[in-house]
Amino acid sequence: KKKKKRKLNSAIISFTWHKKRPRLRYSFLSLPRSRGGLAAPSLKNYQLAAQLKYILEWFIDDPKSIWLSCESLSLGTIPLRNLLYISPEKAAALTKDNIILRNMLVAWQQIRRWEGHENCLSLLTPLHENPDFLPGLQAGLATWKSKGIIVVGDLMQDGVVLSFQQIKDKF
Repeated sequence: KKKKKRKLNSAIISFTWHKKRPRLRYSFLSLPRSRGGLAAPSLKNYQLAAQLKYILEWFIDDPKSIWLSCESLSLGTIPLRNLLYISPEKAAALTKDNIILRNMLVAWQQIRRWEGHENCLSLLTPLHENPDFLPGLQAGLATWKSKGIIVVGDLMQDGVVLSFQQIKDKF
């Protein structure tokens, strides 16, 4: 895999420099023009973008999609999109037999690292069917879901966690 990437990068460099010795590192060439680069294609970023497009399908959750149902078989009742918001250890355990899901999670975690959100709790973290939130695996939380309490962000307002009374009033 890395060998192929190096070979493709080499071909791009060879084309850029007309088969002469490169005068700039490829990492510099692939920077956006606004940062002094030449916006040369970054194969790593193209690969991540392709993987993120695939992850987007997890949120659309088209019931007619055959591959979505195949991919989620190993997860039991946990929806594919919930994989993005559970601990990497539990996600790895759930996807140990599915190389496609594992690779998607690696891409997602890499993006979160780049964005500085690696250890942050997302407001989109699901409450229901979330192995990291044990009450979410019990039937009682399905009632919350039916009332519209689906993700952590539903329990917050203006960056502050709602009180129990505010939650009762709102839902």
